[in-house]
Amino acid sequence: MNIQNIEDAQKLPKGRLLVHGVIEAELMSHELEECVNLVVQNKVNRTFYTQAGIVEYAGNNLGWGQGDVYTAC
Repeated sequence: MNIQNIEDAQKLPKGRLLVHGVIEAELMSHELEECVNLVVQNKVNRTFYTQAGIVEYAGNNLGWGQGDVYTAC
C-alpha cells in the first residue's frame, strides 16, 4: 500500500511507515506531511517538512529502508 493521502495513512498500523509510499508521494505535499505525522507522531519526536528529509531521517536514525515497512518502536 502506498501512502498517497491522509486516508491511506490512517489505515496503517500506528507506528509504521511505508517508506516506498513516501518516496512515491508528491514532493513537499501538505498531505504527505500530515500522513507522516499521523503515522509516526507517537513514536518519533520530529516533524518532517520534505520528502528527502523523511527518507534521510528514517534511514540515518531509524534504519528504515526504501520499500520496506518497519515499526518505529
